[in-house]
Order: sequence, then C-alpha cells, then structure tokens
Amino acid sequence: MLFRRNNSSQKFRQKDAVSRRQFLNRRPMLETLERREVLSGFQTLHPAYVVPVAPSVEITPLLTVGDTVSDNYAANNGAGVSAPYRMVGIPDGLGAFDNGNGTFTVLMNHELGNTAGIARDHGSKGAFVARYVIDKSTLEVLEGDDLIKKVYLWNSTLNGGAGDFELATTAFNRLCSADLPDATAFYNSASGKGTTARIFMNGEETSNGRAFAHIAS
Repeated sequence: MLFRRNNSSQKFRQKDAVSRRQFLNRRPMLETLERREVLSGFQTLHPAYVVPVAPSVEITPLLTVGDTVSDNYAANNGAGVSAPYRMVGIPDGLGAFDNGNGTFTVLMNHELGNTAGIARDHGSKGAFVARYVIDKSTLEVLEGDDLIKKVYLWNSTLNGGAGDFELATTAFNRLCSADLPDATAFYNSASGKGTTARIFMNGEETSNGRAFAHIAS
C-alpha cells in the first residue's frame, strides 16, 4: 500500500537524503557571509563565477561580496587605526586607472536601494561607490573605502533663479552602469578650458533616476 516500507524504498530515501546534503553543500548563492578580516593585501578564496572559453584567457577572482579588506583612509583621517571595509550589495559598474606606483585603483558601484545598508561616508544609506587599491604584481587588494565623501546637488532656486550647486545629503538609489572617461575627455587643450581630473560617471536604475559625476583623482 502507500505507506508500506520496504528495503528498496528505504535505500531510495537514503540516496535522496545524501543527494540533498550534497546539493546544500554546493549551492554558493545561499552561503552565509561570515566576516573575513585582514590587515594587509587580500585576495578572495572564492572561485570565479565564470570560466574562460578561449585558451589565452585567464580569470582571477580578486574580491567577493562578504570579503573584508583594510580601510586605510580611516586610519589616515582621524580614526587612528585601519578599519575593516566590507564588500557588500550587488557590485555593478566599474572603472579603473593606473596609480603609477605599482598599484591600480578600481571604482565600483554597489547597487543597493536607497534605504538599504548603513550610512556611508557621504551621510546616507543606500547605493555608493567604493574605491579599491590593488597591487599590480600580486593582484592583492590593499585597501578599500568609500569614494563619495561629500555630495553637491543642483539647486535651481539659488543665484536669483540662475541655480547653483550646494552641499547636501542624498540617498542614492541602485547605482548601476558606469563610465570612467580618459583624463583628457573633459579638457580642451586648444582653449585651456575644462579639467584633467578623472571623473567617474554613473546613474540610478530607477524611475526618475539621476546621473552623477564623481571626482576620482
């Protein structure tokens, strides 16, 4: 009958239990993110989420959500000690440039809703841009911190209605794609106008989303 037990059904249930345990042990997307903290160079122990097809391509994972690196910015700006800096949320748009000293900087959007997470360096919860410094030889992540320290928003009522930027606070919502143009992109060498500062550009992936420009160097 339906509830009769026999050796074959017991073996089937035992195999089913084993297969379920194997599945649970292998599902990376449901892993509990424990705190992993270091004080020097770091490279994630997690495997790559993609594999190369061309034989000349090699993929090296550098950092995974849940990993913690050193925030030397905190140590150099009043905290006195290097604080842990954790990679969180959904990593999205990127930009990178050479620092000229054996390291390179990676700028990374963290796509979070505007009420998610903790208050960042610019004063609000939500999405943010991280700055990571990576050793070119070892590919170890040496430090990380928030790129955005202050926010200036356009206020059309200033200057008698002509408008101007003013220091403000805002919660960014789902910063998605990004672009880091060449340092000469906003400079006119013929007129001498513009800037050679590196400007990291991104925008919000939401209704009435805003576009932003961040001074990166």
